[in-house]
Amino acid sequence: MPHVYRLRMADSNEHLFALSSGRRIRERDALSACGLAPTTLASMTAISVRTFTPHEWEALRDLRLEALSDTPWAFSSTADHESRFDETTWRARTITSAAALRDGVPVGLVGWHQSDPTVARLELVSMWVRSDARGSTVASRLVDHVLAVAGTERELVLGIMADNARARAFYERVGFIMSVESIAEVHPQCLIRMVFPR
Repeated sequence: MPHVYRLRMADSNEHLFALSSGRRIRERDALSACGLAPTTLASMTAISVRTFTPHEWEALRDLRLEALSDTPWAFSSTADHESRFDETTWRARTITSAAALRDGVPVGLVGWHQSDPTVARLELVSMWVRSDARGSTVASRLVDHVLAVAGTERELVLGIMADNARARAFYERVGFIMSVESIAEVHPQCLIRMVFPR
């Protein structure tokens, strides 16, 4: 039996999505699993991005572990490490994580944090888009969401693996530029820093 999660989109319509062993299943099957009839949602193609709520911690956990398993080379953490996190940890992460939904099904994930509350700087982290949604507007919508969180008073920065040319090209395309600030001293892996100019 797949895990079925209920997410409320920005337009207040409820959508269902299901993850089964890290794979998504069709929305019609998710609805059937809940004993509900299919709705007109199946015809929707719009992408919506919104922040998780604490009660959706399992949905966040499964999506994050899927991301870490799908592209382990793109992250500084691992699925094995984060699979050991408890409910409290995942609940705390929900308020700084957002999902991109396409037809009610999550196809992307992003997170953010402010490591130093005295510095007006927010860091974009944990960006991931499912393979079947890459090349679409999902990634740019996720960035837009974090830019909105940062507002006009906080600088938005990110770090990417130095050899991740695809990610670097995308971030440059949406407005990030290379930063002169080095983070090699604070991170054991070879990263480059980018910043969104305000």
